[in-house]
Amino acid sequence: MALHCCNKIWVFIIVIFLIIVENVSAATFGCSTGQTDDFRNVALSVHRQYRQLLAQGKAPNKCGQLPEAKNYYEINWDCALETDAKAWSDACNYAYKSGATQALTMGSASSPADAIKKLMIKMANTPITNGADPDTYNNANNDWNRVINYKVLAVGCASKLCSGMYFTVCHYDKPAFSNEKLYEKGTNCVTDSDCTTLLESTCKNGLCIAPPKPDETINTVCPSNPSMNDYARDQLVKWHNYYRALVIKGKIKTLTTKIDCIIFKVMNLLPVVEKLPKERICTK
Repeated sequence: MALHCCNKIWVFIIVIFLIIVENVSAATFGCSTGQTDDFRNVALSVHRQYRQLLAQGKAPNKCGQLPEAKNYYEINWDCALETDAKAWSDACNYAYKSGATQALTMGSASSPADAIKKLMIKMANTPITNGADPDTYNNANNDWNRVINYKVLAVGCASKLCSGMYFTVCHYDKPAFSNEKLYEKGTNCVTDSDCTTLLESTCKNGLCIAPPKPDETINTVCPSNPSMNDYARDQLVKWHNYYRALVIKGKIKTLTTKIDCIIFKVMNLLPVVEKLPKERICTK
């Protein structure tokens, strides 16, 4: 059955069904805010589920579905973000915190887990009501913009019963800006090689999976330089080799952004690119 513009009731039922019946895995998190891992599992699951629907081009929009997302990453739980969200929800003041990237809701629910599901139902229905385009930041979709922002890799949420209503707060690790795309339209990942934002990423069910978070306190290679760490050194070498391999394989035909130009200047690869047949934007 095809979706039609403004067929909100039918779409709304689909969104509720998909979010409520998710299969919640029994992960443990090690956070110490007093919230339960059951709540964390539900909160993380509904975020991942919606982002997966979006990446695969199955998330409802006002007319049809939102476009597929290219190079779009799975989200992970972060205890520090949860701690911030918990402090804000405990205040029972329905307002946005300056400098924080938040999604908020206040309403009736049977439990904190039910409240977080309702927050995500609200997010999923935002583009159905207002319409959305990943190329454009719509102020009417503020919270939704933050939830689906392609740069977001981590979330932490909390929910507090305040005068009979649950105040639910989610904090995200990256902000969404009005002058940037929310995500890149394109085919969702199928193989690991489709995931290029972070080195050593993998692909699963249309979402890119970031490599495990590194320990950036280790500094054994050059301990006399405290401003660097072994992980940063390893990433710099890998990125150098990645771009050098693209040049050698003939996959760099033109440099389309200033960032490309800076990278290739630093790596002393511009002389190689200049010999390729297409024009580029870099200047000496």
